[in-house]
Amino acid sequence: MKRYFYFLFVFFAANSVSSASWASGKLYIASDQLRAMSGDRIVDVIVPQAEISVEAPPQVYAGGGILGAVIASSIQSSREKNGEARILPLRNALTGFDVDGLALDATKAAVANVPWLHAKSVAFGKDSSLVGESTLLDTNGTDQTMFVTYSYSLEPSCATLKISATVAIANKAAIADEKPVKRLSADNLAYSQTITYTVSLNTPSKQREENVAQWSSDNGKFARKALTAGFEALKTLLPKALSTPESDAKSVKHVVFDGQVLNP
Repeated sequence: MKRYFYFLFVFFAANSVSSASWASGKLYIASDQLRAMSGDRIVDVIVPQAEISVEAPPQVYAGGGILGAVIASSIQSSREKNGEARILPLRNALTGFDVDGLALDATKAAVANVPWLHAKSVAFGKDSSLVGESTLLDTNGTDQTMFVTYSYSLEPSCATLKISATVAIANKAAIADEKPVKRLSADNLAYSQTITYTVSLNTPSKQREENVAQWSSDNGKFARKALTAGFEALKTLLPKALSTPESDAKSVKHVVFDGQVLNP
């Protein structure tokens, strides 16, 4: 039986409002003032995870009070552990698959098509902590750094695979009376947006284990193809997001592209 995969492109834009004038109050748009800034930027690519993950199901409500919170936390923890065990066959099938390399290549291709960034270099790392990124801000030697943090996971049903890129442009300059990590808070970023690319099984099962089996079959052939296609698409989607004119601010808050079909 042939298996098909549907592709869906979605922009998820930050809804928070920046108090910085250069952000024009719209973090999900590269403002005209931001684009006009002179000077190079270093781009840091970050892929914190070492293997594919699975999203936990929505948290259950187990009543109010401390007892309810304890019960809900216990249920959620059990669900997360079960989910991690469930995708073990897929993790094994993806052993040796270079997601880090795909992320780095996608970013290099993307920033090369955004002239206003003046990307001086593109580096790679695994530390997505605020302290780690703050340290990079101080050592990079540029007034601004662009962080592109990637994640890839299965949704709770295991029928959909997601690849996300969160882009943040942060300023090196210290903020008076604030800790250095405060430079990376949403209200101090020059730009912030998350772009998600999803790939769904055309004929998913109601059983999550069977969906994992589809992704894992033939040494993870379909998952590898989906991940490759996702990072390939981000080579276009990232420049599109970064190049959207300030006058089109409303159009990028949530953009859904027509799905495509892949016949593996």
